[in-house]
Amino acid sequence: MKHIFQVFFLPLIIIVFMAVPRIFGTPWHAIAGPNSVREFDGLPFQYESYLLVRTSNILQNNVLSDRNTNLNSDEYRALIPIYLMNTLISLEISPSISLHITDIVFWWFGSIGTYGLARHFRSPHRAAVISSMLTASSPLGVAFIGGFGLHTAQSMSLSIYIFLILRILHGSHNILCSSVLIAVLLFSSQYVYNYYLYIIPLLLLYLIIYRSAKNLRVIIYSTFLYIILYIVSLILVTNTFTYQPHFNSPWRLLVDRVVIFRIFDFSYFVMLFNNCLVIVLNFVADFHPLICLFGLVGFLASSTHLQITVLIGVFIMFCEALIYGVPWVTMSVYPFIYVLAGLGVSFTHSNVIYYLKYRYKYFISSILYIFLPILMIIVTNIDLFGDSSFAVRWWQWWYIPR
Repeated sequence: MKHIFQVFFLPLIIIVFMAVPRIFGTPWHAIAGPNSVREFDGLPFQYESYLLVRTSNILQNNVLSDRNTNLNSDEYRALIPIYLMNTLISLEISPSISLHITDIVFWWFGSIGTYGLARHFRSPHRAAVISSMLTASSPLGVAFIGGFGLHTAQSMSLSIYIFLILRILHGSHNILCSSVLIAVLLFSSQYVYNYYLYIIPLLLLYLIIYRSAKNLRVIIYSTFLYIILYIVSLILVTNTFTYQPHFNSPWRLLVDRVVIFRIFDFSYFVMLFNNCLVIVLNFVADFHPLICLFGLVGFLASSTHLQITVLIGVFIMFCEALIYGVPWVTMSVYPFIYVLAGLGVSFTHSNVIYYLKYRYKYFISSILYIFLPILMIIVTNIDLFGDSSFAVRWWQWWYIPR
């Protein structure tokens, strides 16, 4: 019973504590971009807010004209959260509350997924719980809550997909069954966010390094089945789906990056090197130096298996950030960083007790329980106490250049 509370209910309590003040107060993006407060006056400001209003009209059979019945690519990438939100609306729950409930549900799934991922990589229960708690207080969740964009639901759900896919990959001996399940997960992930752009390269590089014949076949089959499912879905929804490339379409940006690549142009490599330095600095700033410090401790204390997986994830994150450098892209590796940070906090606690010969075991343990809430507050949530410096720093390199 104690474990059930720690795994399922503790992160939910933390999430509600983090979410409610921002839902009824000022979300992060409104701190950094004052025009965003227009949403509180009933005037959609974010592009995603407009999409939610338009799509809800379609799903609630309140369409103004036939030309508005087609869903575009940006609406399609969040179709599962949008359907959940509109299901709640159909149950006579107000649209704004339905949206916030959807954000909180997927945020909660993300925290549970981080716990599962930590346990998958053999982290102790306590370290996995700490990872889940840090995920619940993550800027990736608190930055978007109350922003009427479903970005919290989209961004935070990555860890549950990675956890489920890795568990299926390593837990089943039936190649066909595993391939079908992973294909379905990859297929559904594109309707929460464009996670297949992160998960598929992660799995492919992971398998190249570990060279498991059985797992390699599973990934090949599941990728092939996913492509078939994707093509069939496009055929079935031709009358309701219109592809409209958005300015931040990952595929379009990837093509643009490949087109401008010039292997004999030294200045281009200087630009890439400078961009990598910027990404490293932003990466530390986005997670907060303390989280990165404990993540480094956890990395040194973790198994080679986890270390290699994290390095693969960070490499893919760098590629993404070079294409589209925003805070939530830099944090696409968040499940692994919080797994390491939880392991680092637990490892530090255990070793301090060991070196003190267990003389102050209970005193040091009590310090841990005091330190964790402080860590979660000073890392990402000092705006709740009137200090918006971290929120502004998190957003400024996204707003100022624009």
